[in-house]
Amino acid sequence: DDKNQWNVEGHSSRIINVKTNELKLFAKLYDAEGTLSNHARLPALHANELISVLKKFTAHPMKLRNLKGKYFSTKMFDESGAQREGIILRKTEFPESLDHWILSGPHYYVGNPMYKSPKQLCTKNSDYGVIDLNIIPDDYIPRSNYFPIMSKIDFDHVTPKVCWLEQNQTKPKLSTEYYRFINREMIGSTAERTFVPSILPKDVRHICTTVSTCFQ
Repeated sequence: DDKNQWNVEGHSSRIINVKTNELKLFAKLYDAEGTLSNHARLPALHANELISVLKKFTAHPMKLRNLKGKYFSTKMFDESGAQREGIILRKTEFPESLDHWILSGPHYYVGNPMYKSPKQLCTKNSDYGVIDLNIIPDDYIPRSNYFPIMSKIDFDHVTPKVCWLEQNQTKPKLSTEYYRFINREMIGSTAERTFVPSILPKDVRHICTTVSTCFQ
């Protein structure tokens, strides 16, 4: 406010009147096709203006389901399971190449796949330092907390493959042979940015706290 204090007074836009039209909107956006409005799931909305945002989502003609068979999403390596199975090893070092870089959630932020790098001693999510993009060399790769402990052939074998064949191909490519859209698995509903997306370079793997999607 004018006194530089947090304004904690109520605001009229925080009151959301949910009637039949809003329920129809929620059912169309969040539930299976044909769900009745009075069976709609209720989203967590904190401002009346968000209703108009949801209307724009539902009005858009292209949905992800329209691209069935033309995109592939994966959480790739389970953080604990992949260690038990002898795929990756917990070790904080700089990787030699992108195909040895295993991405974790704190590595990236909105539009920036190289937002932070683990510190030499990294035991929790806060043990990361912000990368200065103005001074890093062109071949810079951040530290990783995990490294593959398999041969390249075996590591490729356990890397998820896409669900389509490219022209003149007899078997699907590795998902890592594509540039991918990535986002964190968890949505921080109270964070400055709830959805944290970026573009991931080819060859990079990641653990299950990240979802990567590539398109045909």
